Amino acid sequence: MSHGTWSKSKPVVSNKSETSVVSIKQSVLPSHRNTHDQCQSQSKVPNREYAKSEKRVKDDTKMKVDLKVAILDKRYPRIILTRDQVRLLEDKLVEALETGPASSVNLRFDGTDFNEGIMWLSCANEATKNWLKDRVTLFGNLWEDSQLSAVDSKNIPKRYKIRIILKDSDDESDIRNRLLRQNSGLNVKDWFMLERCIEGDDLIINYSVDEEALRSLEKLEFKVYYKLGRVTIKVLDYDKGY
Repeated sequence: MSHGTWSKSKPVVSNKSETSVVSIKQSVLPSHRNTHDQCQSQSKVPNREYAKSEKRVKDDTKMKVDLKVAILDKRYPRIILTRDQVRLLEDKLVEALETGPASSVNLRFDGTDFNEGIMWLSCANEATKNWLKDRVTLFGNLWEDSQLSAVDSKNIPKRYKIRIILKDSDDESDIRNRLLRQNSGLNVKDWFMLERCIEGDDLIINYSVDEEALRSLEKLEFKVYYKLGRVTIKVLDYDKGY
């Protein structure tokens, strides 16, 4: 018999009393039933532990999201931060950490990132997040007409990544103007260019667009009018957004 399996015994009884048969059943069946029940109870323990572990992972992920702050221009996405502006912000934040009054709680960060004209900072605790938001409001005009805001990452409007492939190598501004002229209601001015590259005869451009732009593309069935034909827009992360 292989390990971990069992079958009910069928003893051959000859010239034995009914009492003997009963004693055999009583000695065999309960032991198998107990073993089976024990296997079931042991199998439930890892499931409970897995559920607890999964919950901890979800809680940790939620906490990291709650402690993530975005620094951006209040007029975003029409006006976005540049890399030079982000470097200046980094210098000012480090200076504030070093020269500001001591805090009862350590001000700590888990890292920074720059993406789509937004500076992202991952705070290590709630006190750091609150300090960061207050500090950004005190910076004032770091450069001409700066209007900075620090908000929770979850309050940033969801954006989506789309791709357009064209058979020309025109300037990006010319492409936008052409799309705007031939597709009324398509606000391409708010499209944020992520990447632009040429592969063979194809010009490939990836954009980040907001919910409104995505709905406008849906009305066109993701086929925009361009020059003397139509071009298909591919959505790269329709469900996720970012």
